Amino acid sequence: MPGNNASSIFEFRGIKDLYFAEVLKDDESEYKTSTPKRLSYTASIAKEVETSSETKFYDNQPMIVINTKGAETFTLTVAPPALGILAEITGQAFDPSLGMMIEGEIKPKMFAIGYKAKGTDGFWRFVWKYKGQFAVPSETVNTESNSIDTNNTELTYTAVSTVHKFAYTDAVNSSSSTPTTKTASGVVVDERYGQMTEDLKTDWCTEVQTPEKVKAAINGAA
Repeated sequence: MPGNNASSIFEFRGIKDLYFAEVLKDDESEYKTSTPKRLSYTASIAKEVETSSETKFYDNQPMIVINTKGAETFTLTVAPPALGILAEITGQAFDPSLGMMIEGEIKPKMFAIGYKAKGTDGFWRFVWKYKGQFAVPSETVNTESNSIDTNNTELTYTAVSTVHKFAYTDAVNSSSSTPTTKTASGVVVDERYGQMTEDLKTDWCTEVQTPEKVKAAINGAA
């Protein structure tokens, strides 16, 4: 296990293990997903966060700033997924006996996605987003030529917060060490802090990792 390298300077240079899992239940009592599957091999992942900010004035002075966070939109550049996987994540019909996807009516479902991002310092960040939908991707296919240019697939995944509230401790924004319960859109664990176990790194994509599961795994209670 590496020591504490949290203050190391790095840039992202590497991405792997993009997985997805269907959200089977998300309510006050439980958050539950299917067993994760590999989505495809990944070239890049880009994230945009919808935010808004408003300043409130009192006595002609700006006194309060109200900030809100909305949906997160991910652009996943991947090798073209298997047709059955593409049908599953976009809610389209698929007949595996024929290898045939029927493009038409869409029955969208919610999915979690997970992946690993590597830094130039050799350490990794491990990510799970808990709830979101995939859009049907646009596709470009060019004629063959002497060029080496090819086309991949860009998937758009929009993440939102869960209904279910997870228990976790917020040591930055709270003076209390008592766990609170809040909704979440996902979790990011950085191995630079030296807390991740080898088992958690290995098992990251075998199930959707919630704050409680990560804590249990690191504390040896998994």
